[in-house]
Amino acid sequence: MNIGQKGIELIKHFEGCELEAYKCPAG
Repeated sequence: MNIGQKGIELIKHFEGCELEAYKCPAG
């Protein structure tokens, strides 16, 4: 499975959004 640079950036972006979503309510 070969993901392009754009795919990696998208995954990192969505992972960051999920992390922020978890941090905000817990904060």
